[in-house]
Amino acid sequence: MSEDLDIVYFHRPEPIIDPVVHDVCRLLLSRSAVGIKKYGTTTADNPLELRAWLQHALEECLDQAVYLRRAIWELDKEADDGR
Repeated sequence: MSEDLDIVYFHRPEPIIDPVVHDVCRLLLSRSAVGIKKYGTTTADNPLELRAWLQHALEECLDQAVYLRRAIWELDKEADDGR
């Protein structure tokens, strides 16, 4: 004997995805692939000592500060030229 069952399927709503966050994730994955190809290892498997990791991070921050300052100069120059 079989009974008719009403089957209700519940679907999870599509997650709300911030396109900027999605793009950053894409860039991280791409950057990771470049690093693995260049260094032959992942960051998880890299045997660097903690101090070396911190030194690399410091150098990256300093580079970032230079890039940010340069971009600000460019925006200021454009603003001055537009007056």
